[in-house]
Amino acid sequence: INTPVGIGVTTASSLESKARKFSELYKSGKLSRADFEKFIDHMVSSSSLILSNLNRAAELIQSFKQVAVDQSSEQPRKFLLKEYIDEVLASLHPKIKKTQHQVNVLCQQDFTINSMPGALSQIITNLIMNSLQHGFENIEKGIITIDIKKENSNAHIIYQDSGCGMSEENLSKIFEPFFTTKRGQGGSGLGMHIVYNLAYQTLDGSINCTSTIDKGTKFELIFPCNLKNNGDHHGE
Repeated sequence: INTPVGIGVTTASSLESKARKFSELYKSGKLSRADFEKFIDHMVSSSSLILSNLNRAAELIQSFKQVAVDQSSEQPRKFLLKEYIDEVLASLHPKIKKTQHQVNVLCQQDFTINSMPGALSQIITNLIMNSLQHGFENIEKGIITIDIKKENSNAHIIYQDSGCGMSEENLSKIFEPFFTTKRGQGGSGLGMHIVYNLAYQTLDGSINCTSTIDKGTKFELIFPCNLKNNGDHHGE
C-alpha cells in the first residue's frame, strides 16, 4: 500500500506547491494566459493521478481485509483483464518512468473474468516492485513481459523479467514470510508471501516461480476465470 499512497502524497505535494506559485502570480497581476493554461493542464493530470492511486489504495485495503479477517469485504466482480492491468501499470507509472525499464502486456482486449481485482492488483504490483528492486539491480534497461492467455476455464498469466535471476537457494525460499535479500535496506520480506497467499486463497489459484542466474525470473499465475463465492475457497 506504500506505493500508491506514496505516489499520491508526492503528487499532492507537487500540486500544492504549483497552486501556491499560481496564487502568488495571480495576486501580483503577472499571470499570463500561458501560465494559466499550464496550471490547468498540471491540475488535471495531477488530480487524475491522485484519484487513481487513492482508488488503488482503497482496493488494496479491501484486499488486505480479504486475506486477514473480513472474508466478506470484497466480492468477485466482472472486469476486463487487459484494461485492469493497464490501470495498475498506469498507477505505477511514476515508479517505472524514473527508469529505462519497459513493461509489455500481451492480452486480448475482450478477455473478461469474474474475480478479485484488489488481489490481482496487489500481485502485479508486488511482482513489478520485486523486479525493479531486485531483478534489475545494476541493470539499466530491463524488460518485463506480462503474457495473459485463457486456458480452458482458467486465466494463465506468465510474468517474466529480464533481470539478474536468483540462486536455487533463494528461489526455494522466495514465498517464505520474512525472506528478503534486502534486510536492513527497507525490505520486509512479506511481498512475495502476500502474493502466494493471494494467489492460493483469494484467487483460488496457484503461482510458481522459476529463475536462472543472469537470465531473469518467471512467475506463472493460474486462477479460475469465474471465481465462486468466498466460502468456496480452498485453504480457508
